[in-house]
Amino acid sequence: MIHSFLLIGQSNAAGRGFLAEAEPLDACVGNLGDFLANCEKDANIAQNYGKVNEIMEAFAAEYPNCALASADGLGGNPDNLHFNAAALKEFGIRYYAEYKKFDSVYESEAVVDTDTERSSIESL
Repeated sequence: MIHSFLLIGQSNAAGRGFLAEAEPLDACVGNLGDFLANCEKDANIAQNYGKVNEIMEAFAAEYPNCALASADGLGGNPDNLHFNAAALKEFGIRYYAEYKKFDSVYESEAVVDTDTERSSIESL
């Protein structure tokens, strides 16, 4: 089984997207931060980030092998374009929490102790 993390960047908030045919895989997707509503760098980002989040949520809900890492409540840098350091740390923990829900993660020969891994992530 292939595992995938999908990070959608701010350029995707301009309305461009992608889908490709591929073998079934576990996918973990994440929302864009709500701080993008205050982004002054590009009006398209502030206008469209919510639509991208809705699409990501619908996608994760439609496909049983897809999980959604929520960006709710995560903060941004002063540019209101990028997550701040604390938010990135929390977002990584949220991604991992969703990712480890996939049964196929444990089918691999290289199984790791998830509690140890989480502790090492949290200690960063």
